[in-house]
Amino acid sequence: MGRAAGHRPRLVFWRDANTELRGLMREYGQPSSRPTPEFPILALTRTDVWELQGHVGGIPPAHGEPMAWLDEQNPSFGLATWAYELIASDESARSEAIAILGRRFFNGSLPEALLGEVGLRQLKRGDTPSAQDWSPLEAYLRLCQTVEAAEARGDHDRSTVSAAREQPVRSSASVKAVLIRSGGRCENPLCTGQPNDVNKDGEPILEVDHVHDRAKWGRDHPIQMIALCPNCHAIKTRGRTGEQLRELLLLEARARHSTWVSQV
Repeated sequence: MGRAAGHRPRLVFWRDANTELRGLMREYGQPSSRPTPEFPILALTRTDVWELQGHVGGIPPAHGEPMAWLDEQNPSFGLATWAYELIASDESARSEAIAILGRRFFNGSLPEALLGEVGLRQLKRGDTPSAQDWSPLEAYLRLCQTVEAAEARGDHDRSTVSAAREQPVRSSASVKAVLIRSGGRCENPLCTGQPNDVNKDGEPILEVDHVHDRAKWGRDHPIQMIALCPNCHAIKTRGRTGEQLRELLLLEARARHSTWVSQV
């Protein structure tokens, strides 16, 4: 999952991963157990979330002594494409998977140190994996592609249950894209001035909102999402002129998105 979250190559060869996996299992596994990375790698092939490629013949059972087979075949393995893309694009799915693993194998939650080592520590809002290597335009386009791939798979039609009610999932990639597009400024063209202050992380005080409410299954895509200062957000959601502002913001979001994607 860390490879997906960091947008690193989906598959890794056994010889490249063996030493690292053993070290992680030795550090974070049960004190009385010896590290056996071969077991999960082979056991997961019985599920639809995992792939093992580049081998000849059948896959040996996880129980037993498969090390000789792995050393000889040196297969590549990793999340199946659909699972990789889901973890890469959907922060809620990633968080849910981390929570399940924590409950199942770590008596509650995964150690923060382990999350940091494998690249799963929660990113700050507005950060993007490998963003230092991308221009803002490239980052925006990549994130939009991630969002659209998730839409094509139907991921955005899924829901979660929170506070005893069903809610559509929300894409962190969409939020990151809009924050990049905003350049740290409120995107309401009629904004009378956002706060000059910043939040505790040193970031502009902006709130990314869906023009058509996501709670009512509005599209989870930057083309209908907007970065607003707290004042403009309050007007949009609770103000007497909120409906008129909503229409303006939808046009603004579409225009800004079109401007960015037309630069390709």
